Amino acid sequence: MITDIKKIKEELKGFSQIEFPYNINQGCLVKYLTIKDNNEFFYLGGNFVRFGNDQLVLTKSNQTWSVKKFIKDKEGNILYRSKFFVPDDDSVESKDVKELKSIIKTQQNIIDKLAERLKQMS
Repeated sequence: MITDIKKIKEELKGFSQIEFPYNINQGCLVKYLTIKDNNEFFYLGGNFVRFGNDQLVLTKSNQTWSVKKFIKDKEGNILYRSKFFVPDDDSVESKDVKELKSIIKTQQNIIDKLAERLKQMS
């Protein structure tokens, strides 16, 4: 557990915060900030294993543990969202970004075809 802001910033160089939904490569190093005993702590994390019931399952040195994405009250309201970080070079785009890129590519193909037709008509 780390609470020193300078150390946390140093540990996060070369890492980016991710938002869910997000596909994480199995074995990818995941660092995180979460609450324990009503205090926020930074953890050096572990390697991603899988998602499970609003949790990330991580492993390191033959130890496996889970980290909750959300801390909720008894009614299910989200009180806190844990923050997860992955290496910049190991980042995988979120489903939303992939979908938007696919839409842009399709639209660009349509534009290219229409431009070609306009050239033929001239």
